[in-house]
Amino acid sequence: MPKDSAVAVAGPWPSTFPATFVEHARDRLGESSLLLVVGPTGTGRTLLAGEITLPASGSTLSRHAARPGDQDLERLAVSQLFDSSLRSMPDLDEVERWVAEDLRDRPATPHVVLAEAHLCDADSLEVLTRLATRRLIRLVATTTPEGLRDHPRLAAAGTLVTTEPLDAATLADLLRGRFGADPHPEVVDLLLARSGGSPGVLKHLADAAVESGLLVVVDRVLVPDPARPGTSTRLLAGLPDAWPERGGESAPIQDLLHLAAMLGQLDAAEARGCCGEEAVATAVTHGVLTLRHDLLKFTVPAEGTLIAWRLSSHRRIELFDRFVYSVPRTLAHPAVAAQAAGWWRSTGRLLPVGLAAHAARHANLLGAYRRALVYSDPAVNDQHELVAPLERGFAFNELGDPEGVMEVFRQLDPIHLSEDELLAYLRVATLLEDDVERARLTHRAVVAGDPERRRSREVVRTLADLTSRSWASGDEKLAHRMRSVAFSTDLSTGNRAVAFASLSSVLLQAGRPDQAVESADFALAILAERQDAVTAYHLDMAREVHILSLMSALDLQGADHALREYASGVFARTGSGRLAAALQTYVSMGRGDIPAALAASAEFLAGVGSHDPHQVRGWVEAMTAECLVQTGRPDEARVLLAEANRHPSRVPHLELIRRVMLASTHDALAEPELAMEILGGVIDEARERHLLLTQIEAAGTAVLIGGPPQVGMLGDAVDHLVDPSGTPLIWQDFARAVRDYDIPAIVALADELDAHGARWFAGRVAQSVLDMARRATDLTPAIRDRMGRSAEMSGPGA
Repeated sequence: MPKDSAVAVAGPWPSTFPATFVEHARDRLGESSLLLVVGPTGTGRTLLAGEITLPASGSTLSRHAARPGDQDLERLAVSQLFDSSLRSMPDLDEVERWVAEDLRDRPATPHVVLAEAHLCDADSLEVLTRLATRRLIRLVATTTPEGLRDHPRLAAAGTLVTTEPLDAATLADLLRGRFGADPHPEVVDLLLARSGGSPGVLKHLADAAVESGLLVVVDRVLVPDPARPGTSTRLLAGLPDAWPERGGESAPIQDLLHLAAMLGQLDAAEARGCCGEEAVATAVTHGVLTLRHDLLKFTVPAEGTLIAWRLSSHRRIELFDRFVYSVPRTLAHPAVAAQAAGWWRSTGRLLPVGLAAHAARHANLLGAYRRALVYSDPAVNDQHELVAPLERGFAFNELGDPEGVMEVFRQLDPIHLSEDELLAYLRVATLLEDDVERARLTHRAVVAGDPERRRSREVVRTLADLTSRSWASGDEKLAHRMRSVAFSTDLSTGNRAVAFASLSSVLLQAGRPDQAVESADFALAILAERQDAVTAYHLDMAREVHILSLMSALDLQGADHALREYASGVFARTGSGRLAAALQTYVSMGRGDIPAALAASAEFLAGVGSHDPHQVRGWVEAMTAECLVQTGRPDEARVLLAEANRHPSRVPHLELIRRVMLASTHDALAEPELAMEILGGVIDEARERHLLLTQIEAAGTAVLIGGPPQVGMLGDAVDHLVDPSGTPLIWQDFARAVRDYDIPAIVALADELDAHGARWFAGRVAQSVLDMARRATDLTPAIRDRMGRSAEMSGPGA
């Protein structure tokens, strides 16, 4: 039988749960306001909770995942979901009153997902149950059957939905939808046995098996590769519980896999010392663990997660007592800190101060800001000290809690901060309204008896000032100063990365996207060399400006790749993904994939709440409004347009691009006069602020809306450009072609944009060609038809 050339991924994994089941669960949540998703670990409880609550139309969505050890942190969940000050209130009634008052100001009843409710602290669980029974929130709580029995108050108040392990028929349907081929019964049986019916394990395992060639398609059937004997054995490696115990004690292979599951990875030499060479060899041979760079990791990470969650408290404690002091190199690895801290907490022990600080940093890198607050809390370390204060402040900021940020700020003595920490401190100091206090604290932060130390801290102060300005200007003088500081030998490695990221932002706003990409690449290369100390504060801004620069450089494939890395984790694939949904909206819209853009914006808008720390909500709402117009939903678009008008940004370039998108949407709604009025104001302000890229985009949009009579504004912005690239080059060529009424040149630009994958831009240029080409002889029928198809932007990949 001939083997097909490759296994084609037919599309994303289908939903694990039938649409009718999810809709029924939504209806039950609407009726009761407290829905309990109950099932064994690994059956997709949290996945189902997410599907039930999204899209939460008109509502905000908050999530909290409880972890082992959280039970003894009073009011942890409710304080992280609503406000950090709730932990200091004297009684639960006051907490409930405060939250209830806050909720009454919301335009719609918020949705709250509480994952692993049985691990939540009792006070938070009580308050959340009260709020749900009063119908002030719609609460979806996930738990195990055993956990539900242990919490009768929760069980009595809620409506029940159950999850079960996948059966063979459902698993086969999922494989068929993912790979577009009928799975052989042997494959179904193998994957069902290996995954234990867990949707998360199945998806990771099947993708890994296909990617590695263990599974292939032969005559449209998904089968184990017949050319590789032993494939079935590798797929059915067996979970640790399948290996027998010895003399009533756990076998070494079980110890090994349980340790690897708890910590995420193990130093290979330490693993051999703890569990023996035979156990390591067996796990690797069977394909459960992979050995790379002297580190052992689960081949299918979801499998390790499932094992860890199934471990009892007794087993966690037993492993801790036997092995924690035998794996020092493992515990010292920066990628292990958060999981190691979780292990400590799950055994009821306080964290060593050093581990607490590393865990807070690692949690922020993962985008797990609530965990970062737990690990940096003085109550959870053995010295009861405030640890990793800058990480704690960063987490508060990402969660939209400015009071928490200032509380941490006021506890710091800046004279003791490292230079990396000093930069973050000085950036926070700019938020102080009292000029005298700000000047006093800034002076104290940089003063030092040693002249050399003071000089280096003065450079950090200069960088803090320039960085604050870099997101609001593309001025050439600012770019020159940023270069000087970036190449200074007085900066720490992390601060040098920030300098190059900030320079990238200035270059982007100056209309030089290729140079902006190079500067962002340099920042990321610097950070890649210091995995042991990289922080989310340094990393996230570099990732974000990198994605924006790639989009302007018309490298949409690169932007897709960078966005995946940004959203996928730390170290090897860096970035917390804090703005992933917002940036995904922008990237998908640029590619002309409107359904994907709408899905990403729905995720962002449901979760952003009222805080919006990065001031991007109005921009996302404006993009969403135009996407809705393109899909023939003008009434919904007007609702989002009104919301976008309610959410201006304090960040100048974000505010101006928000208004450009508003103008584009008004034009799509047949309101070109209003659109042109908005664009005129944007062009003037962008020129004043030296935001050349935004000026070009606004002027170009004016030509697309108003036609050739508006080309003078675009010429003013682009005629002086020397050796432009990316979108500025396209706009320069477009301005010249419009002035010359060179329709073939504009057609060529639309085709070029389409070849780059910038189908949104291509569609708008194509529409301008159709508007200009009034005479039948201006375009051949074939070209007119092609431009018409390009102008239709409402479908994926259109």
